[in-house]
Amino acid sequence: MCARSPDGHTCSLFPGHPLLNEQDGWVAWLDDSPKPPATRITLTYPVLNHAHRVAFVSTGEGKQDVMEKVLDHPEEGLPSSRVKVISPGRVYFFSDDAALGCVPPSLSLSLPRCVRSPADDEPSFLVRSKVKYERTSFDAAKL
Repeated sequence: MCARSPDGHTCSLFPGHPLLNEQDGWVAWLDDSPKPPATRITLTYPVLNHAHRVAFVSTGEGKQDVMEKVLDHPEEGLPSSRVKVISPGRVYFFSDDAALGCVPPSLSLSLPRCVRSPADDEPSFLVRSKVKYERTSFDAAKL
């Protein structure tokens, strides 16, 4: 399970940091983190992209801009949008309404919304940009 920060970093992989280009090591050390604490260890993309399942959790209004960028503009290369698991793996996004506030209402049913229950008891699915999104119930307060 990974968190997504307002700047788009995840797993101590920060935008513009040289560790984004690590292709061999599974675990990396950094002592120049742009956010405290300065010294961290992190998993790298070779590990994340070989995971069977990766789940991102994003809650709160502070995540609105990054949610739009990650879901609709992955070409911008934010660290959390660079997690691309190898098939048959899946990436899951668990987000509350506040985090998805910048998403146009016309797209609200097609995004991986997880706070409101689906209209029926069956999960709804969407294939978008070669990623399968599943909508299901989610209550951030229970985390």
